[in-house]
Amino acid sequence: MLRRREKGRFDIDNEWFQLSRKQGLAYATSPKLIAPDISMGGNFSFDEQGVFYQTATLYGYVKKDDVLVSYKVLMAVLNSRLCWFYAKYWNSYVWWILSL
Repeated sequence: MLRRREKGRFDIDNEWFQLSRKQGLAYATSPKLIAPDISMGGNFSFDEQGVFYQTATLYGYVKKDDVLVSYKVLMAVLNSRLCWFYAKYWNSYVWWILSL
């Protein structure tokens, strides 16, 4: 019964008893942007050496190899007031349109 959880994603030999899936563990020691799941605005940080481990309340964002923009530039954009102003008001506008 435990092996069938989440459409067979837990059906792994010698690990069927685990409590959750290994999501993104291969990237745990990679450089990444990290941010809390609940935040007012941009609160991204750069884990350059991959030493921070994410829990359920902290998320890590690893860019694909073909993305040429540096993590520091991405962090600067995501932490900018302009980015969050746009996200806040565009999202409000979309919800207003959908509610008509």
